[in-house]
Amino acid sequence: MSEVELAKNAPEVSRRSLLLGQVLPYIAVLTLAILGVAYTNISHQPLTGYWEFLALATGALCVVTAWGDAKDRQARRRLMGTQALHWVAILATMNIVLLSSVRQMLPAPLWSTQ
Repeated sequence: MSEVELAKNAPEVSRRSLLLGQVLPYIAVLTLAILGVAYTNISHQPLTGYWEFLALATGALCVVTAWGDAKDRQARRRLMGTQALHWVAILATMNIVLLSSVRQMLPAPLWSTQ
C-alpha cells in the first residue's frame, strides 16, 4: 500500500479501535442490564446477586477504560478511589431498596397486583 492509502485508512482503524475498546464494553453492559430487567419482570423476583455482580463489573469496566487517560500514579489512584466510592454507594443504595421493609413502603405497580 502507498502512504496515501495508509493515511486514508488510519482514521478508520482508530475509529474501529475506539469502538472495540471504549464503546463495545458499555454496549455489552447495557445488554446485560436489559436482559436482567427482562428476566426480573418475567420471574417477578429480584435478582440481587445478578445486579451486584453487574454493578461491580461496570465499576471495573469504568476503571479499565479510563486507565489509559490517567497521566500518572496519583491520577490512577484517584480514578480507582472515586470509582470505588461511586459503585459502593450504588451497591448500598440498591441493597437498601431491595430490603423487604423498604419495598413495603414503595408503591407496587398496578399490573403486579392482578
